[in-house]
Formats: sequence, C-alpha cells, structure tokens
Amino acid sequence: STPSNSSAASDVYKRQVINRAIAEGIPVVTLVTDSPDSDRLCYIGPSGYDAGQEAADYMAKLLGPGEHYVGVSNLVGVYVCDQRCDGFTDRIKEKYPNIHIVGVVDDDCDYEVGTKACTDLLIANSQIDGMLGTNAASAVGIAAAVDAVGRTGKVRIIGWDNDSPTIKLIKEGKVDAAIVHDSFLMSYMGIQLLYLYNHNI
Repeated sequence: STPSNSSAASDVYKRQVINRAIAEGIPVVTLVTDSPDSDRLCYIGPSGYDAGQEAADYMAKLLGPGEHYVGVSNLVGVYVCDQRCDGFTDRIKEKYPNIHIVGVVDDDCDYEVGTKACTDLLIANSQIDGMLGTNAASAVGIAAAVDAVGRTGKVRIIGWDNDSPTIKLIKEGKVDAAIVHDSFLMSYMGIQLLYLYNHNI
C-alpha cells in the first residue's frame, strides 16, 4: 500500500506546526503518537513498535497451533500506526513460522473505508483467520467486513484503543481484544514535564 494523501499530509503538517512553535520559543512534547523528525523536546508514550509485537504475541495465543493467515488494517503513512504494523509483522515473521501475513490494507482511520478495504482483503484471501487493526477505527471496519463475508466468530480480531464502538464489539464477542495505553497518565506527565521545563526545574 502507499500512504494516503491525507495521512502523509497530516504528519508533514504536524511536523511543521511543532517546528514553528519551537522556533518561537514554545516548548512542545508529543503524546501517544510521536513526530520523531520534528524539533519536539521529547515523546511521552509507549513504543508503537513494541506494542505491535505484543499484539503479535497475543494473536499467536488466540490462534493456537497449526497454519494461520492474518491481515492488518492500518492507517498507512502515519508514523505511530506504521510502527504498530511493523512491530506486529516483524514479530510474526521472526517468531511464528506457522502464521503468514497475507496483506496490509489502508483503512484511513475511517469505518467505511476500513470496511471496504478489509472486505476486499477477506474475499481475496478466504483463509484469513486473524486480523489486527492499528487505530481506533480499525476494529469496527474489520468486524463489519468479517460479518459481511459471513465469517463472524471465525476470524480473531485485535483492535486498538478503548473507544466506545470497539468496547461494544468486545462485549458482543465480535472483537477479541484491543491494545490500550494510559492516555490519562501520558497527559499528566506531559503537563508536569512542561511545567518543570518552563520553571527551569
């Protein structure tokens, strides 16, 4: 897949805004999703790559022994989502020879786009029995696609974030799990760090 124009432009715009703020003496830290090529002071949050590897380990546990085929629904071109995707696919290739990555689709962090992209992937690869979503909208699109091809309960799904639609799908048994970070703690640490920085502590 290639980065969608909106995704790639979003990261470029974010970097430009951060750099402009830093140039004007406004300290900036990033939370949850990083902009490593910017002049930000630091990043507070989990490693997307490591989290992707944990998702791979959990997917392997869900799938169990035997041959399996998995796909990824990603927000292609956005740094944190690409890191999650890379961590997942690298871990599968390194540690689980019985699990095969069949494709990565760009869901543009949009329910309808994700549903169509995942439906196409599932139709083209009927052997898929596991799907990872790397952003808050992914699980919804994956679950709708799995339902559309009549395979609910036959495809293991791991989503991302604890937004209400994903939690609802987990409670309904249509999504197996979601990777969640502590957004409150990251925000708290960000404010604390900026306070200390601005007071030369």
